[in-house]
Amino acid sequence: MSTNEKKARRTFDQDCIDGAVKLVTQEGYSLAAAAKAVDVPYTTLRQWCRAIAR
Repeated sequence: MSTNEKKARRTFDQDCIDGAVKLVTQEGYSLAAAAKAVDVPYTTLRQWCRAIAR
């Protein structure tokens, strides 16, 4: 990848987001473990969890 090329952003449907948040809120996974299990960045999963909690 050259310095001028940007990496494409991944998009996630609501079912994917809900499933990842459920791992943390209902299944007892830590944020780090759940993020690794669903292959999303830790900070992204943290934002999803905070948004659901509001």
